[in-house]
Amino acid sequence: MSKADPAEATPAARTLAIYRTRLADLLAKAETAAQNGNTEIHFAVSTLVERLSSDLIRLYDDSQRGALAHSDRVTVVPTLESMREVLRHAWSRPRSLQETLSKALAAIPGSPP
Repeated sequence: MSKADPAEATPAARTLAIYRTRLADLLAKAETAAQNGNTEIHFAVSTLVERLSSDLIRLYDDSQRGALAHSDRVTVVPTLESMREVLRHAWSRPRSLQETLSKALAAIPGSPP
């Protein structure tokens, strides 16, 4: 499978790529927002966490049925779980929303540091 051709990626890998894009977009918005972000960004992060949870449940089901590639079980699922945990605690830790989004994005292999 070629990294350059997203059409050849597994559904789980495409899901991860979608979250990478969403996080990068939210980070760009957070960088131009007030110190702790604005209400729209907070809502978007909460919505993203809900979607991540739903997608993870779907991936867990796929894994149970044997329909998830090994590489997705060892790379994609743990990465999505890590992102979700970072984002779930976005407001319970003493770091800015921008730092939280950067940390979540950094959890994705191939993302800029």
